[in-house]
Amino acid sequence: MKHFHHVVLSTLVLMTLGAFAHAQVRIVGNISGTVKDPGGALVPGARVALKDEGTGIVKAAVSDDQGAFLFPDLSHGQFEVTVSATGFQTAVVSHIIVETSRTTDVTVTLKVGAQEQSVTVEASAEVLETTSNLVSSVVTATAISELPLIGRSTLGLARLVPGEVQNIQSGVGQGDTRFNNVPGGAVNVTLDGINNASNGFKSGGTVFYTTVPARLGAIEEVSVETSGLGADSGAESGVNIKFVTKRGTSQYHGSAYYQPRSELFNANTWLRNAQGLGFRNRSRIHEFGGNFGGKLIPVGKLKDKLFFFINYEYLYQPQQPTQTKTVLLPDAQKGIYTYRLANGQTANVNLLTIAAQNGFTTSLDPAVAQTLGRQNQALANGYATPINGNYNQQTLNWAENNNLYQYYPTTRLDYYLKPGLQITGTWNLYHSWQPGVRAFPLADTPKQNPFRIGGYFTYSAGVNWTVSPHAFNEFRYGVQHSGDSNTVASNGGLYNTYNNQPLRFANNNIAAAVPIALPALTADQQNTTGRHYITTIYDTATVTRGEHNITFGGNYRRTDWKDVAEVFPYPIYTLGVPANDPVSAIFNTTSLPGVNTADLAAAANLYALLTGRLSGVRKNGIVDPNTKQYGGDLNYTWTRSNMGGIFIQDRWRVRPNLTVNYGFRLEFQGDMYNVNGIVAIPDQAAINGPSNTLFTPGSLSNNTDPLLKIGQHAFGSDLQNPGGNIGFAWNPRPADGVLHKILGDGKTVIRGSYALIYYDEGSQMFAATVGNNPGGKTQTSTFTPGQGGVPFNLTLQNVLANGLPAYTNISPASFQTTLHATDLTFVNTYQAMKPTLRAPYTINWNFGIQRELAKNTVLQVNYVGNTSHHGWRQSNLNEINIFENGFLNEFIHAQNNLKVNAANGVAGDFSNRGFAGDVPLPIMETAFGARGAVAALAPAQGFANPAYVTFLQNGAAGGMANSLGTNSAVVCRMFGSNFTPCGRIGNFNAPGPYPINFWMFNPYSNGTLQFTEDSAWNNYNGLQTSLRRRAANGLSLQVNYTFSKGLSNTRVDNANQNVDWTTRRNLSLDRGPSPFDIRHVLQVFGTYDLPLGKGRPLAINSRLLDALVGGWAISPILTVQSGASFALTGGFQTVNTANGPVGGGVYLAPGVTLSDVQNALVNSQAANTNRNSIDTSWIAPDGRASTSKFITPSTPGVFGNAIYVYGKNYFGLDAAINKEVKFRERMRLALQVGATNVLNHPEWGIGNLNIQSTTFGQVPSPVNGSRTMQFRGVLSF
Repeated sequence: MKHFHHVVLSTLVLMTLGAFAHAQVRIVGNISGTVKDPGGALVPGARVALKDEGTGIVKAAVSDDQGAFLFPDLSHGQFEVTVSATGFQTAVVSHIIVETSRTTDVTVTLKVGAQEQSVTVEASAEVLETTSNLVSSVVTATAISELPLIGRSTLGLARLVPGEVQNIQSGVGQGDTRFNNVPGGAVNVTLDGINNASNGFKSGGTVFYTTVPARLGAIEEVSVETSGLGADSGAESGVNIKFVTKRGTSQYHGSAYYQPRSELFNANTWLRNAQGLGFRNRSRIHEFGGNFGGKLIPVGKLKDKLFFFINYEYLYQPQQPTQTKTVLLPDAQKGIYTYRLANGQTANVNLLTIAAQNGFTTSLDPAVAQTLGRQNQALANGYATPINGNYNQQTLNWAENNNLYQYYPTTRLDYYLKPGLQITGTWNLYHSWQPGVRAFPLADTPKQNPFRIGGYFTYSAGVNWTVSPHAFNEFRYGVQHSGDSNTVASNGGLYNTYNNQPLRFANNNIAAAVPIALPALTADQQNTTGRHYITTIYDTATVTRGEHNITFGGNYRRTDWKDVAEVFPYPIYTLGVPANDPVSAIFNTTSLPGVNTADLAAAANLYALLTGRLSGVRKNGIVDPNTKQYGGDLNYTWTRSNMGGIFIQDRWRVRPNLTVNYGFRLEFQGDMYNVNGIVAIPDQAAINGPSNTLFTPGSLSNNTDPLLKIGQHAFGSDLQNPGGNIGFAWNPRPADGVLHKILGDGKTVIRGSYALIYYDEGSQMFAATVGNNPGGKTQTSTFTPGQGGVPFNLTLQNVLANGLPAYTNISPASFQTTLHATDLTFVNTYQAMKPTLRAPYTINWNFGIQRELAKNTVLQVNYVGNTSHHGWRQSNLNEINIFENGFLNEFIHAQNNLKVNAANGVAGDFSNRGFAGDVPLPIMETAFGARGAVAALAPAQGFANPAYVTFLQNGAAGGMANSLGTNSAVVCRMFGSNFTPCGRIGNFNAPGPYPINFWMFNPYSNGTLQFTEDSAWNNYNGLQTSLRRRAANGLSLQVNYTFSKGLSNTRVDNANQNVDWTTRRNLSLDRGPSPFDIRHVLQVFGTYDLPLGKGRPLAINSRLLDALVGGWAISPILTVQSGASFALTGGFQTVNTANGPVGGGVYLAPGVTLSDVQNALVNSQAANTNRNSIDTSWIAPDGRASTSKFITPSTPGVFGNAIYVYGKNYFGLDAAINKEVKFRERMRLALQVGATNVLNHPEWGIGNLNIQSTTFGQVPSPVNGSRTMQFRGVLSF
């Protein structure tokens, strides 16, 4: 009892230590045994000795009243159990394998006889897990080295588990992997028990990711736990991916390897073949290194106590990757705009001629002309390829040297102070460097994007202490650090100059956010340096009392995410057509006959680009965190979060063949906050603005001056999150009858579990949202042509020759601790987080049967389910309103007027002109009319605005409402002096008749109000089967099959889970198939030793012949899966402008069924250098979807249907051929030839499913790569 109190006290002290830690993920395993006599009776009081076969360290235990014994907190490896009891022979069970987080069950049957006699047997019981309800899979060191693994990161092997799905057809990268459809934030990746995931972005982009890659030569095993987690391992995670470093033993072992790759052995890509580019690009990779381990000190007192392991891997990749830029075709540079007609033919017009006919300039801007000339020079240093469906641009391609250098050292040290006290330390580093590439192939342009990963590392220290025969303790501390830098800043404005004046263009494109763009010759490259620390500490005590094995302890985590970015003090120009610019009216269906209205914006913006027409100028300032004044040149971002929990877990051996596992966990989640306290944070009042509730125009609060407070915290901590779990494992032993034949004698385990587990999201959910709000760290100065007295015809040449006009909006004018939202309106939008954000959680359950079919072979069938609640997501709170304010009816009236006026010879005008049938439009008449001292808008900016006419023609009531509601010239005519920000942009000195929340919930964040909330939901139900054969007689094999269904209300896979609701009026509309709803997944992998060779069935005695034809093995990985779900899109914004999952919806044409659509997707056909993912009969001549198959929703105020289809089946085969040559007993050479996509079979994605796109159904290239080969030679000793 004294020792018990000692352990409890130690644990409580450790749980209260300073600010460190992350999710508690234990990396130790257990051996649980039962001692029986020849008749099957339990043997209590038997003496049990456990020897680590690697180090020779011995521990002791005694079997309890039920003949059971337990050795917890064991390092991975092989162990030997020796059992002795009076009246029985000594039994020795050797080569018992202990794996991470698994309990290896061993039954030892004693024979009657003298103790001096001993019987040695090989362990075989580990194929069945008789006391655990954990659903997990382990890839061992042998499998890691033999399976086809291109490169040396072992992360990909974590996919080889039931329940894993990869949305290959989405092509979104590493974030496209999920397990059991749980949110990405619930996936926890660790290396030696220390968090190794990216804690900046979790649910998006970096779900399946390691900060420090777990390297082939350093890793002992990869384990994945997907369900049935206990309170000791389910901390801030619902799925655990664990990597464990190899350890040194009492014998010296080492290896050296060389692993090359070359394009000479790879297949050419499908796209290069299709483009007739011939042989593949040069691509060579050289990887080499080795490892060594054993006794650190071979003599003296420490020779059997101190063991080490080191691994070093180096990669050098001389490469010339193809760079691409989209550039204007020669005709487009002359102002000739080419577009596609509905019949599939093309037409062109000279935009400059149209401008001349309407009295607008036709002069090309000299700064733009200079840039175009330089890009034309660059064409000589590369080659151009056409872009399907794009008649005004082409792709410039060129090869650019950008060699890659990487190295990965790993060390591990184990110190056994005594058999019951082990101290372990590990360290892993990742360093990478690339010199960068040029934005264009011109001799005088600098290399950009040099990138250095200079300090990605993890280190850990752990202590495993056997306090007494019945009390144990595991303590672990560690730090993950990621730090990267572009190392060199390249101010695009200093390289892009005209008459020595710096030119910086918005988003590095002259016409950003429009179909026509002119990329800058040198992009802005701020020097950004990251320093990210995630510190982990946890402690777990284990106490055995009779039939109970109790673990309890706690963990605590601190995440510090620091980034420092350079800021350039030059204005940023955007060329394009601002709202209400009269020039947009001259590009219409008359001047461009047969044009699709969607192409008119591209025509207008090409004209604006060539003539240098400005749509806006912006200059950013940054605050100095020390002086709290704007004018700094470094942008500091420092986000911190703290969290942890305490738990207790019991494994109750109710009967020798029935174990109940249950536990309780209390989770504490602190908020993410800005350490420097320089973030503009809206509270609930500032989020609501003038409104009380959504969609209630005219119902106003008294808040006419919302305030953002400069500070640290956007939401509160959530410190009361109770979770728990209960599960069982039953090993039935029917004596006879049918059940005996079905279940066998101890050959079956029936298990199940239920658990509630909390998880956390990444720090960028704060830093990249509220943390980037204007007015705290940043100051924005802007002016927009057409507003504040700035003329519409302002050009780039004007401002370069005569200087910039005065900025009409500077927000804020100076650094303030309290920011008025009115100062941001019409300049910037702001973002918010729900002040009462809750910790998200998953509820998971499983029920399964595990049956040993034969020696070394087991079949497991599980039903696995889960549901996730309070997931974090970001969406727009300012959904545009067309219903309660009466705009929908007026929009329909405006459609009527448009038709009436056209019938009376006045086309393109929807005003009330007094013709028979015309009706008044009071909202629009106010919106376009005079207000106070401000005159009415010109017809081309109001009732004859071609953009508004297009909205009316398409039924886009939501689109038109959003255009009006975010246009300050319109808004201020409606609200007048009632809306304070209007006084800043004009002399609106009279009140307007409409309430300021007429269009949106909070007009002070005019446009969007991105809001982080806790309303995401996921659901999963799956049948998972796994046939596993342990390596024996030359064959190891695992076959996984999953049949499942995944649902979600958040169809997105990006960093901050940013996707709008279809409408906030009915959130249930977004419940549908998850992006990871892949119904069928089959995985087959393993190793088969060919029977030829020494020690194999067809033995070869000749050493020379054996070296040639013996020792061969093949190791395939086969993946076959059905397609993921995708939504058809293409609506006309008939209700709102949400970027929701179905984009306004789609209608099927009469007679077309969903089954027809699905069947049409099966047969892809060629389309130039692309492929069509849908039968070409479903595509119109202009490239859009055929109107005989699909109908674009155009009824104002009505959504189309949410139509989901499933992509094509995927087939992937990777394989390796392994050859082993033994030189002597402890020296061998292992050779491998591995290949991905062995059959070089291109797999095509689902393509563009926007029915209005001219590339509908097109897939530009396969989603998988061509066959890639790799060679490896490893000399081991």
